[in-house]
Amino acid sequence: MDDRACLAAMVRTMELLGTMRRPWDVYAVATAQEEAGLGYLGAVTSAFRIRPDLALVLDVTHADMPLAPEHKTFALSRGPVIAVGPNIHPAVSQRLIQTARRLEMPFQVEPLAGNSGTDAVDIQVAGSGIPTGLLGVPVRYMHTPVETASLADIERLARLLAAFVSELDTLDLSWRD
Repeated sequence: MDDRACLAAMVRTMELLGTMRRPWDVYAVATAQEEAGLGYLGAVTSAFRIRPDLALVLDVTHADMPLAPEHKTFALSRGPVIAVGPNIHPAVSQRLIQTARRLEMPFQVEPLAGNSGTDAVDIQVAGSGIPTGLLGVPVRYMHTPVETASLADIERLARLLAAFVSELDTLDLSWRD
């Protein structure tokens, strides 16, 4: 499931966007080497090549499972996980949360105190900086042969992304003190 669940959500998002008005060009990129700490081989290279105005990074996060601390995991079938923290542009995370609420979609929030450990950090600092958001799919038993994800979470993530992208023309990415 790591990271096939997110690739499935990305493909489904592109299908949904094909039927919607969207104000921006949308690029879908699948990268490699993030887990090996080599995001610069995929994420940074893609960010430099495309030079996006905004990036949304998809990755899995740990789902609830026996013996795992509750404060470090997220529930299966309770919606996508929206990250907040210094590695994430506040306007992007706030708009994702607002969009999920408008869609009456369940979602979960993951506070990140620092580096997310995902491609988001590599993309955020690429070039002169790229406003970045991070969304996750909870996966139980990550990095084992029995990884488990919820199809409903994957579909919800795709619907959230498509709705978010279709309304990007009203998003203010300027920083405020």
